[in-house]
Amino acid sequence: MTTTLLFLIWGLLPALTLPLLIALLPSGVGGTKAFIGANVLTIAAALVCTAGAYFSTQVLSMLSSAAWFLALALLYIGVRQFFGLRIPLWHAVTPILAAAMLYVSDGMLARMVIGSSVNTVVLGMVGVTLVRMRRQAGPSLSWRYAACAAFVVSAAHAARAMAYITGLVPVSTLLEPDAAGLVFILLDCLMVPALFLGLVLLVQGRITQHLQTALTFDSLTGAYTRRSIMRALTQAVANSRHSGRPFALLLLDLDYFKSINDLHGHPVGDAVLQHFSATIRNHVRGSDRLGRLGGEEFVLLMQDADLTEALALVGRLRCTLQDMPYRAPDGQEIKVTSSGGLTAYGSGDTAETLIARADAALYHAKDQGRNTVTVIAAGQQPGPAFGALQAV
Repeated sequence: MTTTLLFLIWGLLPALTLPLLIALLPSGVGGTKAFIGANVLTIAAALVCTAGAYFSTQVLSMLSSAAWFLALALLYIGVRQFFGLRIPLWHAVTPILAAAMLYVSDGMLARMVIGSSVNTVVLGMVGVTLVRMRRQAGPSLSWRYAACAAFVVSAAHAARAMAYITGLVPVSTLLEPDAAGLVFILLDCLMVPALFLGLVLLVQGRITQHLQTALTFDSLTGAYTRRSIMRALTQAVANSRHSGRPFALLLLDLDYFKSINDLHGHPVGDAVLQHFSATIRNHVRGSDRLGRLGGEEFVLLMQDADLTEALALVGRLRCTLQDMPYRAPDGQEIKVTSSGGLTAYGSGDTAETLIARADAALYHAKDQGRNTVTVIAAGQQPGPAFGALQAV
């Protein structure tokens, strides 16, 4: 009766995480489908094993073991899919082949040792993969929780196999366990559901990462979103007020972008925006931040740079953009230039006053014929920093 109850618990506890995994399925996170399959097979294995307590037949025992080994294979496949890793064929089929070996092996000892060895290896590989890929796993609690559960079950099966091989404890089936067997079943009842809960946390953490990325970075250009760059600008203002460290702000607007869309189509226009953003991000300092305010308008926040230093950086960017036109799919080169308004933090400035001053400088640059940057220092009138044909 005690064994039957434990198997029911073993089946019902993973069932509690099944609705959570199903609810997370639309997110498209890699491995979720495999985790659901492993969960269903684990529940089936436990319930079939429970039925075996009342209908003791070889068929039920075979079905229960086959379901669990398939669940193991899906667990490992799911973890590798979650991290975008290649799945070697032999990794996936080994648990299935081991299940077949159980029924061509003579004697209970051989079957118990083979079964425990496969559990040890596969769950150990699950834990090792989680630890090895921990930097990509998201919140540390999720991968630690799942890896700990996998290692505990792996270690329990290793101890079980060694105990049987050395004769430390007599060989017993799961349906008719001795005291040591009951401890092993109880451990599995606790750790296997914990492993599935850890997988739920992994998937949920990945979804949270995706949401944070979507809020932080523009999906088309890879630049910071308007909300993120404005938050960074507000923080830069606060830091400068406190420390006196300078920073500069550059507003950029692609020249004749509407004409690019009209002549080449919106897909090419999107590609030009991506090219423009990538070129700038690849040629600024690590501390600088490029944000997209909307449409073809961008803002570059240059930390620890006064107007002189910012002018030098902007000059290099201008030359780089001129030397790197976008090559359309049809082979045509599209010249990418921009007009800009440059300013720097001054005493009493706010994020709003800086944007307004840079915006005024940008409009002045457009009035000067585009492909030009105008600079306005705090408390000064706009003046040309450099133009299309001027060296800085």
